[in-house]
Amino acid sequence: MILLLIILNSLQGSHAGLSDVSWSFDGHRIVCEIAWQNLTPAVKNSVRALLSGDSAYDRFSESCIWADVIRRESQYERFVTAHYVNLPHGVEGIDLTRDCADNLCVVKAITEQTSILENRASTETARLEALKFIGHFVGDLHQPLHVGYAEDRGGNSTDVTIWGEERNLHQVWDRSLIEYKMLSWEAYAAQLLGGISAVDRTLWASKNVEDWANESFQITENYIYDVGPDAEIGDDYYLTNLHTLEEQLKKAGIRLAALLNDALR
Repeated sequence: MILLLIILNSLQGSHAGLSDVSWSFDGHRIVCEIAWQNLTPAVKNSVRALLSGDSAYDRFSESCIWADVIRRESQYERFVTAHYVNLPHGVEGIDLTRDCADNLCVVKAITEQTSILENRASTETARLEALKFIGHFVGDLHQPLHVGYAEDRGGNSTDVTIWGEERNLHQVWDRSLIEYKMLSWEAYAAQLLGGISAVDRTLWASKNVEDWANESFQITENYIYDVGPDAEIGDDYYLTNLHTLEEQLKKAGIRLAALLNDALR
């Protein structure tokens, strides 16, 4: 794990850096464990069958970190920009012709890889990679700063101090807020699962990918940068944003499950 974090710390790109391991590895595992517990039995079997061809991962929740692990490999270069989308300040929401015209943004990547996954004519290798990309990118899209501003690289260039530790704002949302819970990812996922109602499942699963991006952007616009003039944050910031953090993790899991249940039905 330490070696992987050192490697990821050297990543380059618009939103590059250690904090680009969005939701941290544990955050991605949480999202995908929530999704796993909401898959139909038949779709679980389809996911197991696809993962049987992967020597690195035998659990879906673990496979969702793969898209970060392979980011520096040349054959996946086109996916470097697929972890995020940049929007201008003050717009109402995403515009694919404006925000995704010149790269494979996260919204386009989810749509593209879903088409590959649901196409039974795709090779098993392509469908396996699509499954892992989708699991990761849906998590990315629900980390609000992955629908952020190019000028500060999704919060990577906005330095803050949180509980006396120097980090950037992207890292706060990737890791600090999750770490402060002091739970294993399995325990945190179980806790969040217990707080999802049938009404939540219905409401959240009814959204489309662009809607998800717009929700994240509104969080970025309205809440995340409220760090005060000295950029020193702690318990107040944590308590103010905890509900949003946990709801985004839960939404990502439920929406990922709905997407996979449809693609692999």
